[in-house]
Amino acid sequence: MSSLSTFRKAKLIHVFNTFFDINGSGEIDEKDLEIAVKRVCEARGWKPSDPEYGRTQKTLKTVWNVVTAKADTDSDNQVSVEEWYRAWKEDDKEWSHIFRDLMFLLEDASCDGHIDVDEYIALYKAMGLTEEGSREAFRKCAEKNDGEIRKERFDELWEEYFTSDNPNAPGNFIFGKAHF
Repeated sequence: MSSLSTFRKAKLIHVFNTFFDINGSGEIDEKDLEIAVKRVCEARGWKPSDPEYGRTQKTLKTVWNVVTAKADTDSDNQVSVEEWYRAWKEDDKEWSHIFRDLMFLLEDASCDGHIDVDEYIALYKAMGLTEEGSREAFRKCAEKNDGEIRKERFDELWEEYFTSDNPNAPGNFIFGKAHF
């Protein structure tokens, strides 16, 4: 089991708070999932009757199932910050790769195989981050890719985000935050 630096914990708590603990309770539960689905779909202009709404709901439900299967160690249907950290200390890549692939689906709203700046900003604004900060973060991680992030590049950035202690690594910016 690897230890987590202060910097890696800061990145992990950003994902915890931005994508999961939507209601600010200090723990992740299914109520957070419902709020996240609504926020993402409203930001993209999708109604409950739209196929994209259902796809987003299914994707986030799968993310919830993957996260709780890995992190909810006391089986209380909630994930605390400590459980979240503990899940990322382990060297189990399988659950991380499932989570990664689902996050790519969520960010690639047009399903065209890449994330563009508009898709990226819309998602992170819906999750409560600023447009300016999200635009800067996108520039930092899409720097080498002509204004888009393809799946292969996303996979590389993902690994950097969750494993690197280098504050300048481009992967640090895939979750809409430009500064830690």
